[in-house]
Amino acid sequence: WNDWAFVVGAGKISGSSFNMVDGPLGAGAGAEVETDLTFFDLQAQGQVGGKEIGVYLQHSKAPPGLGGLVNAYSGKTCLVGAACNPDRKATTIGVDYTIIPHALSIGAAYRNADNGNAATVNGDDAWTVQAVYDLFQNVALHGSYTKYNGSAYNAGAADELVNLMLEMS
Repeated sequence: WNDWAFVVGAGKISGSSFNMVDGPLGAGAGAEVETDLTFFDLQAQGQVGGKEIGVYLQHSKAPPGLGGLVNAYSGKTCLVGAACNPDRKATTIGVDYTIIPHALSIGAAYRNADNGNAATVNGDDAWTVQAVYDLFQNVALHGSYTKYNGSAYNAGAADELVNLMLEMS
């Protein structure tokens, strides 16, 4: 593990604010929006077979709204004193590996998530594969393919995404 670097992070975001969309400029009387989110992540960078590799793990969770407030991350409102489930949460794991140093890297990631909707439509999982080819210094071509699955996509929602991007800086 001499050539490996590890980073661990954790955090909590909380508070509330007034939603102006439903306020004086909107149709409604306004709503207070609660923000409540916890997360952690773990990153490891090193070498395998003499080539660079990065491994990433993240988890986040936003509980339903409390006390009649809307949770900004889960979109749920609960009655005062009432239980409101399910939580909105996601866990992802990803890997990036260099095939040709300073030229070509590949990656893959998996997300297991619940979007906070009813149990029959809350599965929001995804697989992603990608490749990045460095054309010149600070110029790269990115290509990725994502396949979404889970109960959130059973109702005919789009379940694939192809992304091609030319990056220059």
